Amino acid sequence: MIGFGWIALAVVAQPQTEGADDTLRSLEALGYVDAAPTDNPEERGVVRLEAGAFDGFNLLSSRTRATAHLLDMRGKILHTWKDTDRAAWMHVELQPNGDIIALAKDRHLVRMDSDSKVVWRLKTRAHHDFTVADDGRILLVARKVSTKSIYDRRVPVLEDFLFWLKPDGTIESEHSIFDRVAHLVSEGRIKRLARSVAKGTPAQKLTTPEYLGDLTHTNSVEILRHDVDGVAPAGSILLSIRELSRIVILDASLSKVIWSWGGAQLQEQHHATQLDNGHFMIFDNGVHRKQSRVIVLDASQSKIVWEYTSPKLFTRLRGAAQKLPNGNVLLTESDSGHALEVNMEREVVWEFWNPEVRKRKGRKAERDAIYRLLRYPKDYASKIQ
Repeated sequence: MIGFGWIALAVVAQPQTEGADDTLRSLEALGYVDAAPTDNPEERGVVRLEAGAFDGFNLLSSRTRATAHLLDMRGKILHTWKDTDRAAWMHVELQPNGDIIALAKDRHLVRMDSDSKVVWRLKTRAHHDFTVADDGRILLVARKVSTKSIYDRRVPVLEDFLFWLKPDGTIESEHSIFDRVAHLVSEGRIKRLARSVAKGTPAQKLTTPEYLGDLTHTNSVEILRHDVDGVAPAGSILLSIRELSRIVILDASLSKVIWSWGGAQLQEQHHATQLDNGHFMIFDNGVHRKQSRVIVLDASQSKIVWEYTSPKLFTRLRGAAQKLPNGNVLLTESDSGHALEVNMEREVVWEFWNPEVRKRKGRKAERDAIYRLLRYPKDYASKIQ
């Protein structure tokens, strides 16, 4: 099979075996993990490339490294960025001039040029996502520990914020996500949190990610480029809030919720984005049904108009779906370090397994997770080609 720089085409990956269930149970017990046992360590790099796949460049960042690679469709490395600060990157995006912006969870957000020189670095508890506005400013999800009054109870909270950053990476303003969406948090969740406080559980423990005080856990942000009839105008802010199992739209001033959807329809979803026709694409993790899916939502009608899933598709944590220029969808099955491209007929036309696999003595082989694998047109960043 292939890793970086090797080529293998039209090879169908082996189906996951019963051992995958053990992997999932391990993930559930540990919370976020950045590498997981794999049942197919021999599958590495591109294992399927069919006619109809969108021909572009893939940006890969393994969850255990402060490194990103730009790959061609066959898995060959075309360019690499690497940070001397070794805090592993969670999410990376390529910019048109060849720079990248990389997020090291709870550590910093950094912009680097094509030679891996730091343009700026903002040390803050950034997490999960950011988006770049047309004017070069950046809208960033970050968090800090706070104490809040909700349902007549005062509780410690891991509070999500949106930071507007200037193009030079300095903070322009900050806006509490929690304050805008607190009315959507269930009273039962607050009661459980308050009981833990009363029992003497330290606030430091309660406000760690994945624990009771992590009441929102926002995992994606996007500025709407198009009006959505009866829902929201362009310029509004689309959020995916995992702990609410909801996508939420804030007005452009970030002052209030103007629309939300989910609850019974979503299960700890990730990566909500807007398509050119105004619809929303969402990676629905399906944590309770143990099967993930990608949906396209007509928000004006609250109607799912397209869906992709398969019996083998499941990532409890993370996950992404990107609509490609030719209409195909690039999915990231994050926990297993796996990505695949499907067309509108739900046929797999490209498939990739993270080559970062390690085998420690006496342990099962582990593959690095991928937060999001992103595909860019070949002319997007011509300066680095």
